Amino acid sequence: MVISTHSTIDDANDVKKVSYVTSFWAKTPQTKIHPHRREIEAALLANIYNPHIDQVVVFLDGVTSGDDNVEEEFKSSCVHFHQDMAEINRQFLQRSASSNTHGVDPMSKVTCVNVITGQPTYHQMFLNALSNVVTGDIVIMANADMAFDDSISKARKLKEDVLLVLGTRGFSMDATPASTRQFYDAIVGTEYMNNNVNDNSERHKKDW
Repeated sequence: MVISTHSTIDDANDVKKVSYVTSFWAKTPQTKIHPHRREIEAALLANIYNPHIDQVVVFLDGVTSGDDNVEEEFKSSCVHFHQDMAEINRQFLQRSASSNTHGVDPMSKVTCVNVITGQPTYHQMFLNALSNVVTGDIVIMANADMAFDDSISKARKLKEDVLLVLGTRGFSMDATPASTRQFYDAIVGTEYMNNNVNDNSERHKKDW
């Protein structure tokens, strides 16, 4: 979903800023790392590297940093999220031939917000998208496992006070651009993505 919010741009030649807003669940030291979590982290990193997205805002739900009943070693917060994503980014740069960050730390685009409650409702996500921490003129709101390619650059051309709902498709080895697929190859692994695509294809056939 793409929302064009209040624009402060007067010059038609100026470029509107695009923010991507999503939610993710906090990881604790006891959290079992499921491949789907790695898939989400790959999507997040793909969006962080996307040159057409200026800000990535993650509302991290289920954090325990302020819970006095949780021992310090088991707490989770945006601090830990930043550390995890920085490590994943380091691993990506080691494994990928694409290491051009244009001299900018990709994680500098990320704004993480601690949320002590559980998974947000759609209403809460709309409120999040309009909160002060989101600085873009255009707001992209999506699930954390959604990765955008260069076509999202068209969002900058939206007029003020416009809302669009985008249709999406699942991961495809043929249709997903190499510039996006490289994050999945490096972080999740090609074998997992191939199996996941095949499983989804068989599921869709049964639905028909």
